[in-house]
Amino acid sequence: MSVWEDPKHLDSAQQYLFKTPTDEVLANLRVGYDEARRWQTKGWLSFDVGEECELDPPLESELRLISAIARSGLNDALVDELLRALHTPYRYDPELIAYSFTRGWVSPPAEQSPFEVTEENVEEWLTSLGEEGETQRLIQLREHIAELLATFGLEEE
Repeated sequence: MSVWEDPKHLDSAQQYLFKTPTDEVLANLRVGYDEARRWQTKGWLSFDVGEECELDPPLESELRLISAIARSGLNDALVDELLRALHTPYRYDPELIAYSFTRGWVSPPAEQSPFEVTEENVEEWLTSLGEEGETQRLIQLREHIAELLATFGLEEE
C-alpha cells in the first residue's frame, strides 16, 4: 500500500479539542518564523505559521515532516522531487512514514508484540533446526519446555 493511500495522512477537516500554541511547536522543532514562511513560499507548507495562533495535530505533523525533510541536507530541488510523490497538503505523521532511497516513501509495518512475531515464526524455526541437524538445540528446547510445564503444573499427559 502506498503511503498516500494509507490513513496515515491526517484529516484536516476533523475538529480537534487539543491544539498546541504555534510558538511552542516552533520552539520544540527549533524552527523560526522566517524559515517556516520560506517553506510555505516554496509550497512545502500549506499554511502561514504567522497566521496560526495554535496548531491542530495535522498542521503540527505537516510542520514536523517538512522541517525534517528541509533540514535533511538535501537541496531544494531534491526536496521538491521527494515531496512530488506525496499528496498536498503534506499532513503525514513523520513517525509513520519514511523515505527510502531505494524504495521511495514507505510506511513501517504495524507494531506487533514480540510474542506475536515469535509465535508466527517458532514452528518454522523449529523445523529449520531439524532440517539443519541441530538436534542438540531441539533437545535443549524440549527440556526447557518440560521444565516450564512442570513449574506451572502443566506436566505432559
